[in-house]
Amino acid sequence: MKLPIHIAVARLNARTFALAALGAVLAAAGCNEGGGLVDPPDSSVASVTVTGPSSLQVGGTAQLTATATNADGQPLPQKSFFWTSSDNAVAEVDGNGMVTARGPGSATITATSEEKPGTMPITVSAGPSIALSVERVTLSAQVGQSATGPVAVTNSGGGALSGLSGGVTYRAGEPIGWLTAALSSTTAPATLTLTASAANLQPGTYNATVALGSATAGVAARSVSVTFTVGQGPAVGLSATTISFAAVAGQESPPAQTVAVTNAGGATLSGLNGVVTYGAGQPTGWLTAALSSTTAPATLTLTANTSNLPAGTYSATVTIRSSLPGVAERSVNVTLTVAAQPVPIIQVAESSVSFSATAGQTSVPARTITITNAGPGTLTGLSGIVTYPLDQPAGWLTAALSSTTAPATLTVTANAANLQPGTYSAAVILRSSIAGVAERSVNVTLTVTAQAPSATTLAATNVATTTATVSGRVNPNGTATQAFFEVSTRQHVW
Repeated sequence: MKLPIHIAVARLNARTFALAALGAVLAAAGCNEGGGLVDPPDSSVASVTVTGPSSLQVGGTAQLTATATNADGQPLPQKSFFWTSSDNAVAEVDGNGMVTARGPGSATITATSEEKPGTMPITVSAGPSIALSVERVTLSAQVGQSATGPVAVTNSGGGALSGLSGGVTYRAGEPIGWLTAALSSTTAPATLTLTASAANLQPGTYNATVALGSATAGVAARSVSVTFTVGQGPAVGLSATTISFAAVAGQESPPAQTVAVTNAGGATLSGLNGVVTYGAGQPTGWLTAALSSTTAPATLTLTANTSNLPAGTYSATVTIRSSLPGVAERSVNVTLTVAAQPVPIIQVAESSVSFSATAGQTSVPARTITITNAGPGTLTGLSGIVTYPLDQPAGWLTAALSSTTAPATLTVTANAANLQPGTYSAAVILRSSIAGVAERSVNVTLTVTAQAPSATTLAATNVATTTATVSGRVNPNGTATQAFFEVSTRQHVW
């Protein structure tokens, strides 16, 4: 009976599959090419070999590999291992053969499979380690100043110590910002420079910590404790802050004056200097300031020169400074008063003189007036001039001084020769060539009267019924100056 084609194919495929499976089983059973059976490979562990890095630095890690082989030296890849370390303080190993170096020294890492051990000796050397030349730094400065301190940073371990950095923290409740920490390099060896500034600190003690770390794994951070003591800094002290000078214009300058400059603070006050400034719009250069030393104690000598100054009041300021940082400047205010020079004073014994004369009189008795000095010094350079009112005749008065230096006599003489009867006035102005001497005046009055005429009686008779009598005063030259008439009428019988 014939089978359908598809059924026959299926049966053929099944037979082929069965034969292939049988061949595989026979091969597994160790059949050789000749059809004989062979022994299967030994799967028991004969030895274990461990490979990987044999040296590490503290903090470093390494992956070890264990291989199991049979007695024929054939690897047994499916075997598992139990890992141990002879000294976990030196090197630790996990269940997968990852080793972590914990400390310097030597350790043996063992991988065991079926009680067959394989070992790997591990040497752990010290890794990079931050070493500091000092762990505590004490700095001190005065108020307004600063102080620095270096700290050497080295590598006390192996390898390279790199990635260094530092940070500052301050003690709770204390001012911050006064300390800076600067590394000369991020790789050791380096210098850590600590700078403490007392610019904004009061006297006292301040604390901070500088922590140093590395970007290298396993490198422990180190720290430096900083103590900063701030003392009272130097300060300019002055024995006086105001100085006054007094002088007279044209006379000698006043004596110099001194101010003691001391250190009113601590430490040493050095770098002293003095600068003079003058009031706005005032003359300059009249004051000099000289310090006996640039280090306190010192003496500041102030000298005023009045030779070119007119009368008045002048001001200047002397500022005392120090080149030291943080030392406040101090000032001395200087006032100079220059008084006008006292001058002689013209004094006259009489300030007014009166003359009387008749018209035409040429010889009027002279008058003398004493001129003296009522002030200091010597009154010299005397002179006198005569002045007249604009509406009156001039030239009738002369004035003569006996000397140009007081005491002197002023002689005044009046001449009425060309004057009509009346009252005339003039003034004698007395002056000195010394600057600042006030002039004085002597007022002169001249009263001129008419000359008295002679008496004459005249009679007129050629009158039939009237008689007239004329009387008057006649000048010597025959001219009548005054006449009086008396007329009477009478009845005459001739």
